[in-house]
Amino acid sequence: LLTIHEELILDEEDPLALVSALRRSNSVDDVSRQGPVTLKSHQEVNLSLTDVDLGTEEENPPWSARFCTNNIQPEDVKRQDVIAEFIHTEKLFLRNLILLQKAYQEPLLLRNVITPALSNRVFLNLAALVEMHRGFKNDLVGLQNGNEYVESLGPCLTKFFDNPGFQKEIVKYCINLTDSLMVLKENMRNTDFATFLLECESNPLCRRKHLKELLPNPMQRVTKYPLLIQQICKYTLPESKEKETISECLTRIKTILNNINQEVAKAESQRIEKAARARLLSDNISRDIGDCILNVPVFCSDIKQEVS
Repeated sequence: LLTIHEELILDEEDPLALVSALRRSNSVDDVSRQGPVTLKSHQEVNLSLTDVDLGTEEENPPWSARFCTNNIQPEDVKRQDVIAEFIHTEKLFLRNLILLQKAYQEPLLLRNVITPALSNRVFLNLAALVEMHRGFKNDLVGLQNGNEYVESLGPCLTKFFDNPGFQKEIVKYCINLTDSLMVLKENMRNTDFATFLLECESNPLCRRKHLKELLPNPMQRVTKYPLLIQQICKYTLPESKEKETISECLTRIKTILNNINQEVAKAESQRIEKAARARLLSDNISRDIGDCILNVPVFCSDIKQEVS
């Protein structure tokens, strides 16, 4: 699923050296030119730890290492460990979505570094993903009791993965990812854009997460769902309603992932075909111009002979 986009990830040059070189360049891309860019301080950027979703730590010890497991069956302990991992990684994913929105998209727009049209090409339906996954995360956390033990996960997964909006929004975002990364790469040649990105990336809340690394997160996350759900299913009590429900969710997310692959491949094929047609048209125009130029000396020579 990620193969299409690997070649579009930007080179890992030293960002400061890159910006220094950009300052000597006169190239201008599709960005707003409504005045000089004034970099905002971290306090001015709409990011705050008061948003509990931004305070999620990268590392989270296994559930079994944090709570007493004396009276719990070994299989259930393993199940709780995987469920805790599922919930924690969903929190991390939501945090990254919020960083995309609050640390990059909104500041870039507020300072007129990019136009709304360009923002839409890069971030597209990011706001819809944030709200959708915030709701999912809240539902997951609501299942945990005082020691974060989860009795039943199946209905929560069913509610999320059976929601038509989930497949619609994730497919929409994944189809656009190629264009999003290409636009980002093209506009890195612009001094204002690259300089402002450095300021955004230096915010401590971003934890060294660059825009080019955050943009593929939704696609990466959806590929991990089947792996985690399969592990949860493995340690769920056999022949139980919960096992049946989680198995159905596993089948559902695999189907969704297959649909995403097909839609992304189809969109990529159309993009390649469109690019090929554009090159062919360009070659034909160049050939026609070349023919005209070749005929000009003959025409001038004939005129010269007639005059003499």
